[in-house]
Amino acid sequence: EASVPMAVQQAHIQVMKEAQLRGAASVPPPAGPDKGPLRAKDPFGLKGLVPGPPPAPAPQVVPAPAPAPVAQAPDWLAVKAASEAQAEDAQEAEAKANPPRTGDVVEHTTFGRCTIEKVEMELDRVSVRVRSGRLVQLSLEYLSLEPAGRQGGVRLFKAVKRR
Repeated sequence: EASVPMAVQQAHIQVMKEAQLRGAASVPPPAGPDKGPLRAKDPFGLKGLVPGPPPAPAPQVVPAPAPAPVAQAPDWLAVKAASEAQAEDAQEAEAKANPPRTGDVVEHTTFGRCTIEKVEMELDRVSVRVRSGRLVQLSLEYLSLEPAGRQGGVRLFKAVKRR
């Protein structure tokens, strides 16, 4: 036993004490360096007596928190539709505030520039004089007259089909 280093002998004594506390059988002394392959495989003859390291605890599975709802940016079609609706509302508000009256000019896609001769808001129509001199009635149920500015001291409206 003199050929076994002191540190190894002390470790063997410690292992034997622990084995006795657990009620295990006696532990043989450690093999010396001249004992060959036994030393490399099980240098202290403790196989089965000393438990290995405790198993690693199983990782806890923590469910990921639900993702917070993300506000999606509106697409361009939605922005365009909202802008058009807002513009239409503004034009309707302006048209109600400043309705067409006799003497104003209407730009119509079929009749061209016409002068308003008569406004009948209770009937939702205006009578306009076309260039040929004929009097035509425009139904405001199907057309809206949108303000288009001023020209030569008179207000100009554009006739637009309602949707």
